[in-house]
Amino acid sequence: MKHLQALLQGKCTSHILPFLWMKGEDNETIGKELDKIEKCGIREVCLESRPHPDFCGPKWWENLDFICAEAENENTFSEVLDYMRANNITLVGAVHDFSCPVNGKNYMFFPIRII
Repeated sequence: MKHLQALLQGKCTSHILPFLWMKGEDNETIGKELDKIEKCGIREVCLESRPHPDFCGPKWWENLDFICAEAENENTFSEVLDYMRANNITLVGAVHDFSCPVNGKNYMFFPIRII
């Protein structure tokens, strides 16, 4: 949730979204790549998952879990919408929620900016 709050507060202001090619690397390697991207002042990436050898399988979900923030509780949706209303932040598209079929964790994507 703290990562989403930073984004909603405008603390992530880069306009460059490089592709993060998900090719089945371990989470440590992904973390190092994300650190390198962040050192360049870039705080967003576009995940490209199609080359992942386990696309939509358990290893892919494990990698996605490492990269994305999960919905912390059943109130996450309303809490984020309340925060957005209080800070005059509007949605620019539909909220997407998805669940990992392997571990059942839930994720949400709130589009707030058109790039």
